[in-house]
Formats: sequence, structure tokens, C-alpha cells
Amino acid sequence: MRYKMLFVAFLFFTIKTDAQTKTQPSLKRYLFHSHGISFQKFSNLNSRIKAYPQYEQLKNTTGTLHFGFFTEYDKFIVGYSANFGSSLSGDKNKKSSSTRFLGGSIDVGYNLIKTSRVSLFPYVGLGYEQFTASFNRDISSVAFDSVLATNNARKNTEQLVFTNAFALYRVGISTFVTSRKRPQSSLGLQVGYTGSFGEKDWKINNTQTLLNSPKDKLSKVSASILIRYELKNRNKIN
Repeated sequence: MRYKMLFVAFLFFTIKTDAQTKTQPSLKRYLFHSHGISFQKFSNLNSRIKAYPQYEQLKNTTGTLHFGFFTEYDKFIVGYSANFGSSLSGDKNKKSSSTRFLGGSIDVGYNLIKTSRVSLFPYVGLGYEQFTASFNRDISSVAFDSVLATNNARKNTEQLVFTNAFALYRVGISTFVTSRKRPQSSLGLQVGYTGSFGEKDWKINNTQTLLNSPKDKLSKVSASILIRYELKNRNKIN
């Protein structure tokens, strides 16, 4: 009888330990990159540019590229990324404009749906982005000799550049689907909104604010296709 009780106790302890091991959350690490598009309208800067027909107003769409990594512990996610964007426009020889930005962000998310193949999580985050707005004139009518002769003619060929920078917040949702054949990689989709904490002056020469400079705020909607790669070393947390 004593041996039977010991055997039952041992069996119960083994099952309990095995169940705890299976349900024990693990720490996973991922690298990712994404490619997408964002929509941002700098209305106040464009309204000033509109009064000068030699310049073209800024485009409202920007192609985006993000690189980063994130960690996942149970259902909680923390991510870090470097962010780049370009309107993919602008020609220094023609009347044109372009917008570019670079920055970084930190996001925190919670996995609402988590299976071996699908995950879905909303996120919130903070970040910083530096924008460059460039304007080019049509220089096809500027004579070569006039540039040699006067400074004013040479200035008519120069690119006009303004900069702005924003501390920002981010909200959105991401989803990933993992292939059974390649479980280390996943394909995902992310949609989100990015806003600034206030309006900022447009500057010239990176740091100089002019009298009555236009102010704009960051308010953009974005969508991206993400590809993530799980790092091989998985460390379980005790």
C-alpha cells in the first residue's frame, strides 16, 4: 500500500512538473524590416509655398522603410526600430519638391491572438523624427555665363531646404502569419497613426528659425508589410 501511494505521488508530481514546463513562458527575439507608405500633409508650409509659383508644393505620400528588433515574453512585446522615409520625388534640374525623414521609436504591445501560426497585437510607442523638405527651381532658362557673372543668378540655381523635427507618439496594430515550412520567419501587416505633441517651426540651415516661420504638426497614417526573423537562441525565463 505504501509503495502504491509513493508511486501515485511520484506520478502526480511528474505530471504537474511537465505541465508547468509546457506552460512556462519563454523569451523570444526577432529581427524585422518593413516596407510601406505613409500619408502626411504639411498644410502650413505648403500654403506658403503656394504663393511662389517657381516652387512646387510637397507631396502628401512618403515611402517608408523600417529596421529593428523586438522581444516577446509571453504576450508582452517591446520593439525598437530605425525609421526612414522618402517621397521618392525631386529633380534638381526641374521645378520639383521632395520630403525625407529619419528617426527612431520604441513600441510596447500585447498579443491578443497568439498561436503557432498567427499573432495579432496592438501597440503604443514613443519616438523622434527629423524631416527635410527640399524645393528645386526650373533652371533650364538660366544661362551658363550668367551664373559665372553674378551671385544672384547662381542663387537661382540653388536648392531651397527646410527642416523640422518632432517628438512623437505612435498607436497601431500588427499581425503576423508564420509558415509551417519556415517557422523561423513570418510575414506581417502593420497599420498605424503617428502624431506629434505639438506644432514646430520650419527651420533653414538645420537650426535657424526665421521670423514668422510656418508651423506644422506631425499627423500621419501609415501601412507597412513586415518580414520578421526569429533568432535561434530561445531562453526560457524561470
